[in-house]
Amino acid sequence: MMDPAMMGGGYYDPMMDPAMMAGGYYDPYYDPYYDPYYDPANNPVAAMGPAPDPLDFQPNGIYGTANPNDMSARFTGDMLTGRDGGDIMWSSGFQNVVFNYESSDLPSLRSEAFMDQINGGFMDAYNFNNAISGFGLGLGNSDILKFENLALKYGNNSLTSVGGNKAINLNSSTDYFTGDGSGNGVVGDVSFFSYYGNKVFVIDADGSGQVSEGGDVVFDVDDSITSAKYDATLDAFTFA
Repeated sequence: MMDPAMMGGGYYDPMMDPAMMAGGYYDPYYDPYYDPYYDPANNPVAAMGPAPDPLDFQPNGIYGTANPNDMSARFTGDMLTGRDGGDIMWSSGFQNVVFNYESSDLPSLRSEAFMDQINGGFMDAYNFNNAISGFGLGLGNSDILKFENLALKYGNNSLTSVGGNKAINLNSSTDYFTGDGSGNGVVGDVSFFSYYGNKVFVIDADGSGQVSEGGDVVFDVDDSITSAKYDATLDAFTFA
């Protein structure tokens, strides 16, 4: 039936809302934020998901968050502290870059270091077959590995009481820690291994005296490295 009031519009629409006439029509399902033609593939910013957590840039170093971070050194001697989350960290060609870990006990360190990649090198502490290794990957001869709140040992000897430099021998024949000359298990013992065809720096976190998946803390080292040492002045480990 024609509505005389709507004769100017040409027809009668029972769904027409007079209050919406200025907008043109009434649609009870209209959602101004819904776009049926939206394609995230053509909107790369939206497709990438939420922005990563912001890094904390300080004069002495860069600090990450509890989530994964991608961090690159800014200058010689810069310090990168990734914290938890599986971080990707790069010395970016700078000398004496410090890769720093804050944990004060080994279970916390296992979590803090888990899934970290340093200069593209990586070894999964829970699955040694899952690794990225080779020449130019991992901790290199201008990098420093530091544990700022953790006391470690070479065998039965506390490294913080050694004084001067302490050579960390390359063990290429077995998977036993040999710092104390016996291979006995010492919690917090460190060693430098050629293991699974890969150079790795390992901390005995379970006290087994033997490198173990899921039990120890493992860092990939550049496969061109032939020696490691503890430097008492730096209170950190270096590689050459």
